[in-house]
Amino acid sequence: MLESFKPVAVKTKHAAALLKALPVVRRALIVAPKPDPEFLRMVRNLPNAKLVTANSLNVVDVLGHQTLVFLKDAVPAFETLYRNA
Repeated sequence: MLESFKPVAVKTKHAAALLKALPVVRRALIVAPKPDPEFLRMVRNLPNAKLVTANSLNVVDVLGHQTLVFLKDAVPAFETLYRNA
Protein backbone atom coordinates (compact mmCIF):
# COMPACT_ATOMS: atom_id res chain seq x y z
CA MET A 1 0.00 0.00 0.00
CA LEU A 2 1.28 3.41 -0.95
CA GLU A 3 0.44 6.27 1.43
CA SER A 4 0.44 9.01 -1.19
CA PHE A 5 2.18 10.17 -4.31
CA LYS A 6 2.64 13.90 -4.89
CA PRO A 7 5.18 14.47 -7.66
CA VAL A 8 6.85 17.81 -8.25
CA ALA A 9 5.87 17.71 -11.93
CA VAL A 10 3.70 15.46 -14.07
CA LYS A 11 6.50 13.47 -15.67
CA THR A 12 6.83 9.80 -16.50
CA LYS A 13 10.27 9.73 -14.89
CA HIS A 14 8.69 10.45 -11.47
CA ALA A 15 6.36 7.46 -11.84
CA ALA A 16 9.29 5.32 -12.99
CA ALA A 17 11.30 6.40 -9.94
CA LEU A 18 8.36 5.49 -7.70
CA LEU A 19 8.15 1.99 -9.15
CA LYS A 20 11.90 1.59 -8.88
CA ALA A 21 11.74 2.47 -5.16
CA LEU A 22 8.98 -0.11 -4.54
CA PRO A 23 9.62 -3.86 -4.56
CA VAL A 24 8.04 -4.29 -8.02
CA VAL A 25 8.99 -7.64 -9.50
CA ARG A 26 8.01 -7.20 -13.16
CA ARG A 27 4.57 -5.77 -13.93
CA ALA A 28 2.71 -3.54 -11.49
CA LEU A 29 -0.99 -2.79 -11.30
CA ILE A 30 -1.57 0.51 -9.50
CA VAL A 31 -5.04 1.02 -8.01
CA ALA A 32 -6.21 4.60 -7.49
CA PRO A 33 -9.37 5.64 -5.59
CA LYS A 34 -10.75 7.73 -8.48
CA PRO A 35 -9.73 8.71 -12.01
CA ASP A 36 -6.66 10.92 -11.99
CA PRO A 37 -5.70 12.21 -15.47
CA GLU A 38 -2.32 13.54 -14.31
CA PHE A 39 -1.29 10.25 -12.70
CA LEU A 40 -2.54 8.38 -15.78
CA ARG A 41 -0.34 10.55 -18.01
CA MET A 42 2.64 9.69 -15.83
CA VAL A 43 2.05 5.93 -15.87
CA ARG A 44 0.69 5.22 -19.36
CA ASN A 45 4.11 5.25 -21.06
CA LEU A 46 5.64 2.78 -18.61
CA PRO A 47 5.69 -0.71 -20.11
CA ASN A 48 5.66 -2.43 -16.71
CA ALA A 49 2.78 -0.51 -15.10
CA LYS A 50 -0.95 -0.03 -15.49
CA LEU A 51 -3.22 2.35 -13.58
CA VAL A 52 -6.83 1.44 -12.78
CA THR A 53 -9.43 2.82 -10.40
CA ALA A 54 -10.82 0.79 -7.50
CA ASN A 55 -14.22 0.44 -9.16
CA SER A 56 -12.72 -0.87 -12.44
CA LEU A 57 -10.37 -3.42 -10.88
CA ASN A 58 -11.00 -6.88 -12.32
CA VAL A 59 -9.65 -10.40 -12.05
CA VAL A 60 -7.94 -10.34 -15.45
CA ASP A 61 -5.88 -7.28 -14.48
CA VAL A 62 -4.97 -8.74 -11.09
CA LEU A 63 -3.85 -12.06 -12.55
CA GLY A 64 -1.90 -10.39 -15.34
CA HIS A 65 0.35 -8.39 -13.01
CA GLN A 66 2.89 -9.66 -10.51
CA THR A 67 2.64 -6.66 -8.15
CA LEU A 68 -0.50 -4.94 -6.91
CA VAL A 69 -0.04 -1.41 -5.49
CA PHE A 70 -3.00 0.25 -3.77
CA LEU A 71 -2.95 3.96 -3.06
CA LYS A 72 -4.08 4.41 0.55
CA ASP A 73 -7.41 6.04 -0.36
CA ALA A 74 -8.22 3.24 -2.82
CA VAL A 75 -8.46 0.59 -0.10
CA PRO A 76 -11.68 1.90 1.54
CA ALA A 77 -13.19 2.54 -1.91
CA PHE A 78 -12.42 -1.05 -2.91
CA GLU A 79 -13.77 -2.46 0.36
CA THR A 80 -17.00 -0.48 0.07
CA LEU A 81 -17.54 -1.56 -3.52
CA TYR A 82 -16.91 -5.28 -2.95
CA ARG A 83 -18.15 -5.70 0.61
CA ASN A 84 -21.43 -7.40 -0.44
CA ALA A 85 -20.13 -9.11 -3.59
